[in-house]
Amino acid sequence: MKILIKTALASAVISILTACGGSTEESSPTAELTFAVSDNPANVQAVVIAFKSVAIKKVNDDGDAEEGEAEQTIRVQDNNAENTDYRQVDLIKFQGSNAQELFRDITLEPGDYQMCIYITDGIGNNENTDSYVIEKDGSRKGLSTNSNGSCAGFKPDDELATGRLKTTTFTIHEGKNYIVAEFDLMKVLKEPAGNSHDGNWTLKPTGYELVHVDNVGSISGNVSEQVKANCEGAVGGSEFAYSVYLYPTTLLTNMGDFRIEHPNIGYLSPIASARVNEVETVWSYEFGFVEAGSYSIGYTCTAQLDDPELSDPSPIYLAGPDVEVIAGETVTADIEIEL
Repeated sequence: MKILIKTALASAVISILTACGGSTEESSPTAELTFAVSDNPANVQAVVIAFKSVAIKKVNDDGDAEEGEAEQTIRVQDNNAENTDYRQVDLIKFQGSNAQELFRDITLEPGDYQMCIYITDGIGNNENTDSYVIEKDGSRKGLSTNSNGSCAGFKPDDELATGRLKTTTFTIHEGKNYIVAEFDLMKVLKEPAGNSHDGNWTLKPTGYELVHVDNVGSISGNVSEQVKANCEGAVGGSEFAYSVYLYPTTLLTNMGDFRIEHPNIGYLSPIASARVNEVETVWSYEFGFVEAGSYSIGYTCTAQLDDPELSDPSPIYLAGPDVEVIAGETVTADIEIEL
């Protein structure tokens, strides 16, 4: 059975704040890191990641990490559980703009940084217990990344069981900084391929973007029953996955599918996708942590056919209204049939 991931921004929110105190002297920036998702995969029940530690290292003018040890290495622990070696987070439980806090108040100097996020892989002795995916049919499979070793001036104790995820370079300004690390599962979470990892799922080691929350807003809306029914009737079949795709401003005829590079001139790959969920008889979606700017949205009822590693036809059935995202605000964009 083929299982695909359809998600909006499965995101790690990193809020980096300036400490408050009674002194009039300038205080160093401190960091509050919170991991979250803005939507969930369409065809799996759970995506659990065992976050173990985070290494943060200043970079030089060339964008490379400076030599020496990390400025900060933060151990992620779950103080409410017996196991304090990591903290398990089920991304499915944190949708939209919700966030799961991991740790806070990390003192850093302003500047450019590299970050590496270390997880406990769900393979070998840890298979299906530490990091794992529960598929649509209830099957539980291990989740791991194929990258390990030193990063950002830090070397884990158990390299074989510890995977690393690398983010883009980010800047901490003097004063308050709010940064979002986006886990776009459509791009970074891979289903089992053949006998690889004995059928386990894989997180790609790169592709985790960082944006300042000061520059982001959100998009939410409803999808009408008529749009849903019309799409199902047009494509036929019995299996559907309802999603809304987010694009730079464009037309329906230019809305392409997910892939690393689009071979067709004029077609655009989506920035992200959001699952359409039924909440109290209303079908709705939400994109959290979207950078301020202009966007177009498209609706599909066959997102399960969009494989980001293959050349697929565009799944988009109907274009929704264009939207203008303003930092700190939520814009409403309903998708319905024009009368």
